[in-house]
Amino acid sequence: MTKAQAKTKTEAFEMPVDVREFAEKSVDQAQVVYGQFRDATQETVDLLDVTATAVKDGAATLQLKAIDMAQANMIAGFDFARKFATAKDFKEVVDLQATFVREQFASLTEQTTELGGLAAKTVETASKPIKDGMTKSFDQAKTAFKV
Repeated sequence: MTKAQAKTKTEAFEMPVDVREFAEKSVDQAQVVYGQFRDATQETVDLLDVTATAVKDGAATLQLKAIDMAQANMIAGFDFARKFATAKDFKEVVDLQATFVREQFASLTEQTTELGGLAAKTVETASKPIKDGMTKSFDQAKTAFKV
């Protein structure tokens, strides 16, 4: 077969219009889907970043508050020890002990409530972006799949 004959056969084969249009449409659709996937992936990365930051900030706040509370408890313990060491009689020792226990119990109750509130706030702050992101994703999916 000569070059001229091969060229003629190649030129004779023409892609059918329907096949060409289908291929072009398929590529266009694939590009749109890829763009949507890329956008969704970036939104997920952003969402995880916001969530991780909220968790980190909340944990740091909890740690600092726990350190402050531990310091306050230690100071109260040292104050009690000083008073205990200078007590004049057994009745004063018993009174000091009862007062210390009562005050520490009240302090512990208040501290536990405060730490619980901070922990709940951290969970709420960290989970809000996830909740909002999931809601948005489901809404987008419902819109995309409406018939």
